[in-house]
Amino acid sequence: MIAYNKEWLDNQAANDDIDEAYEMYLISAEEKKQACPLFPVGFYSPNYFIRVGLFILTFIIAGFSFGLICLILMSAVESILSGLLIFFGGGAYAMLEFFVRQKNHYRSGVDDALMWIAGGCILFGIAIATDFNFNSMAFVVLILALYFAVRFADILMAGLAVIAFASLFFHNYTQFGNLAKETTPFVMMILAGMIYFVAKRNEKNIIFKHYTLCNMMVKIISLLLFYAAGNYFIVREASNAMFELDLQPGQTILYGWLFWILTFLVPLLYIGWGVKTKDPVLLRIGLLLVAAIVFTVRYYHAIWPVEIVMLFGGILLVLIAYLITRWLSKPKMGFTSEEIKGKFIMDKLNLEALVVTETFGHSPKPDTGFGGGSFGGGGASGGF
Repeated sequence: MIAYNKEWLDNQAANDDIDEAYEMYLISAEEKKQACPLFPVGFYSPNYFIRVGLFILTFIIAGFSFGLICLILMSAVESILSGLLIFFGGGAYAMLEFFVRQKNHYRSGVDDALMWIAGGCILFGIAIATDFNFNSMAFVVLILALYFAVRFADILMAGLAVIAFASLFFHNYTQFGNLAKETTPFVMMILAGMIYFVAKRNEKNIIFKHYTLCNMMVKIISLLLFYAAGNYFIVREASNAMFELDLQPGQTILYGWLFWILTFLVPLLYIGWGVKTKDPVLLRIGLLLVAAIVFTVRYYHAIWPVEIVMLFGGILLVLIAYLITRWLSKPKMGFTSEEIKGKFIMDKLNLEALVVTETFGHSPKPDTGFGGGSFGGGGASGGF
């Protein structure tokens, strides 16, 4: 289903591993030089500066092209705008397939731009036709983002698909009455948890080996969604705005005490579980959400001016970072302050053996025939 050449994707992953192994001093420069040609990659993947330039240039060309079509059809453009957008989006997708399949573009900027142009045009075309109905737009975003994530292994599309699915579920679930509105945060937490565990289960499945980064994005979005559904600030303010509760300052919400507990507890659980399982995604999201705790408390309970809080908070974080870095200068409990690229050191050691084997070939087997006069033979040659 993926559009890119799978063999080249595997070879690119092997080359990335070789580069990481070299940077970790597991293989020599000579071994790296001889191993890389064993995994040829035919993709056109320029550096980030060229990629950004091609991305912008593709958008400019597409914009001028669409504008030219609108000028040609100026008299009827208002009545056919929806169909015109969908048609232009289809044309952009056809160009995307051409550049990927025929020109071997891979994260070149051109394919990224054409994907967003195709999706955006189709979405707005359908939105105009359905009078910007939320369910229709969310459903189209879900289908398009899911398709692009599967077809082109795009990270942002994978995250967008999760957001669209959660938004669609949220919008429709809250239509079932007051009981549904009261239980929405808990249902959304359950939904986010299910998405996370599905992604966690799939991350080691060989079927999804080309979707590693997409899977990581799904995990990140689901973790953030889980916390957002239980954060006191988000639940209170969203309920007040969407359900017209008209809460006054100082007035709490139903189960407010529970949401305060979740506001503090969830990031700590993320950090603790991330440390236990050596999961950097959980650990970093947990550390990031500590700031959300501070913001939530500061929003409802202003003790000091925000400038003082930010100053002392920054000093405290710098001090903690310095002390932890010093403490982890030597590895402790599987953690270290030294940069280690790659997933597991043992994987790199296995890669080193592969590189050496593939580079220098296999040792010749001794001749076991008789009369050869070699070490393994039974002859009387002087070659013993």
